[in-house]
Amino acid sequence: MAKVIREPKQKRSIAKRRIIMDTARRIFSELGFEAMNSNQLAKAAGVSTGTFYTYFENKEDLLYAIIEDHLNFIFKAEFTHIPSERDTDFYEATRTYVAAVFEAFSKDPSFLRFVISRRFTDPRICQIFTEVSNRA
Repeated sequence: MAKVIREPKQKRSIAKRRIIMDTARRIFSELGFEAMNSNQLAKAAGVSTGTFYTYFENKEDLLYAIIEDHLNFIFKAEFTHIPSERDTDFYEATRTYVAAVFEAFSKDPSFLRFVISRRFTDPRICQIFTEVSNRA
């Protein structure tokens, strides 16, 4: 039976989950996925191990949540500003769109490289790419 992971609703809980994710993203992109275990990640994020396990089943679950969050950000930026024929200034709309795409891809290039390096070797990451791109 799989453990039920709590989806945070309160601002403080959302902030703690975000801190864990941001800390892990930095560590994974700088040192690699195997660099730390769940207990060390929790300590680096400044939360208890129990808090870590409140939001994530394990380190892999955390990794997949970070990847989905990162891809959602990229795809949102990519598809939000697509110029249309209704745009009065197509040049400005195109410039805005291109700037949004570059901003999304430059958010965390080392983490993006880390994710892309695993894109075709990890079936769950492949699935996340597919799900996010289909939603976009």
